[in-house]
Amino acid sequence: MPSHLYSFSFEKYRSSTSRYPGQEEILDYLISVSNKYDLRRNLETDAEAVSADYDETNRKWTVVTRRGKKYEADVVISAVGQLHRPKLPDIPGLESFEGSAFHTAQWDRDHDLTDRDVAVIGTGSSAAQLLPHVARQARRVYVYQRTPNWVMPKPRAQFGPVTRFAFERLPFLQTAYRGSTTSPPILPCRQ
Repeated sequence: MPSHLYSFSFEKYRSSTSRYPGQEEILDYLISVSNKYDLRRNLETDAEAVSADYDETNRKWTVVTRRGKKYEADVVISAVGQLHRPKLPDIPGLESFEGSAFHTAQWDRDHDLTDRDVAVIGTGSSAAQLLPHVARQARRVYVYQRTPNWVMPKPRAQFGPVTRFAFERLPFLQTAYRGSTTSPPILPCRQ
């Protein structure tokens, strides 16, 4: 994913070097934005919402977390993504498999993959992000894919010297680049 898409329109990503950032760079951007706009005092992380009930009379939502904390809101936006409850494949023999097995959404950070034979099932965006890192550690990596992905060739990961020079001196070019990498805007439809 182009780095300039990992940004808010009001706080554009301004790297002049990396076209495709890693997790660290994306996290640094998000932390800097949350610090700049003092968002942390309004954020609660690791707070699973277990219910969201709408009260017609008061026109308010009540959201309850797993820890029992209640929030009242005018608007509720679900942005949990598709991997918040991973679907594990039904593989015969999985229950008797003696090795380690886990989903990318529940990654075991303490599990050392060094010199191990690793099988990755699936080739979606999570696999595309983790495979280069797994391949650096593992002895062998086997990738199992049901349906082929259709992928366009990617340009170089790093911007060249002319582009870096232009981005650093003419920031509006980064805005233009960001605009060229996004899809057309969704226009409101008439009701």
